[in-house]
Amino acid sequence: MKKLDRYEGYPNVYQRKIVMVKDDDGNEYEAWVYYREGEKEGIPSREYRKTIFEGAKECGLPEDYIKESILK
Repeated sequence: MKKLDRYEGYPNVYQRKIVMVKDDDGNEYEAWVYYREGEKEGIPSREYRKTIFEGAKECGLPEDYIKESILK
């Protein structure tokens, strides 16, 4: 967690908290999320989407899933 915090700029750039998420079967899990106070919600930048895309490929996520979920 310390390495991820440092990479994400916590606590100077981003804050973090635990949220509940659900998978496709409705199972609930706790997940850490990083967020910026005062930032407006919206479409992620092209650079950020590229980072997410590359991470999804490295993790071996199916190409169809990546196209439907990340690249839309």
